[in-house]
Amino acid sequence: IKSASVEEHDEGEAHEDEEEGSEKQKPPNAKRLPLSINAGILLVFCMMGGVTYIAAALIIPGVAVLSMCAELAALELKDIFLKIHYFGRKIKFKRKHKKEQIEVEVKELLKIIEEIRRRYPDKERITSQDILRVNF
Repeated sequence: IKSASVEEHDEGEAHEDEEEGSEKQKPPNAKRLPLSINAGILLVFCMMGGVTYIAAALIIPGVAVLSMCAELAALELKDIFLKIHYFGRKIKFKRKHKKEQIEVEVKELLKIIEEIRRRYPDKERITSQDILRVNF
């Protein structure tokens, strides 16, 4: 008899523990935002993402055009500076005698030929086209 009452008592405790465990698993009654407000917040974030995407879509071609314009301006300025440089050299040559001018031109040609030989050591013959193509 004692053992039967102990078993009943143990079963009763186990049943009470299960009820307490299920109560603990239930979340407390907290106030939650309605579904419409959650959907509205999500929609606002999506709209902000769309606006950001549109702005990025406009920025990327703008940066591309800006870089192309900068490159074009750099090429134009390079041409202008080269013209000024050659014009200045011509003025400098006019100040010198004919013999000195030839010496300077020969020295510059030799520098160009040395540069070509340094860049292309296996090239045996240097043409005038090679000299014109050298960029320092």
